Amino acid sequence: AIDNQRIVGSSVLDGLPIIVSLENRIQDHVLQNEAYRTIKDCGFTESGSDTQAEQRESAWKEGTSGPWDLVLSNEEETRTFIGAMRIIEPDIPDQERYLLRYLVDVTELKAQEKQLREALASKDAFVSAITHELRTPLHSIVACLDLIQTANGSDDIDAGQYVSVAKSSSGTLLSLIDELLDFQRTVSGDLQLVNDSFQLCPLFQ
Repeated sequence: AIDNQRIVGSSVLDGLPIIVSLENRIQDHVLQNEAYRTIKDCGFTESGSDTQAEQRESAWKEGTSGPWDLVLSNEEETRTFIGAMRIIEPDIPDQERYLLRYLVDVTELKAQEKQLREALASKDAFVSAITHELRTPLHSIVACLDLIQTANGSDDIDAGQYVSVAKSSSGTLLSLIDELLDFQRTVSGDLQLVNDSFQLCPLFQ
């Protein structure tokens, strides 16, 4: 019955996606699950072993250690894990204590986090740039309206110029908003391109 329980316990541990090991005070491994053995068989080694020794010692003294990041690498790849340790206290007096060590592979999550941070940085840069582009013609429109409002009379020779500048800035603002809507359509996949002729010189101007 005891042997059967050991087999069942080992199969449960081997089925876990996380890396589990159990060791005694002199760092003899009492138990290693399949994920742990796979990492060792693939030649993965720890970087910063001095830190690991300090974390082990802290776990023995405090009862727990972690979570912390751990980098394992071999000749082909480097993977990142989140690790933790805890002391298993015996139920029987004077029985040996054990250190349970477990690691979770977060390499893909770290890569996704990096991509997300880059995407957020790009989004922030885009929002900052487009805000500046929208404010420029809007400031011009507001300034021209203020100048028209403070003009001495309807015969003011600059009023027509102010209206022309405000109209041109309004067209620029409307064009920017249309381009933003087109950009949103590219994101949602609803943008339709039209093959049509156009005058290059006015567009360039």
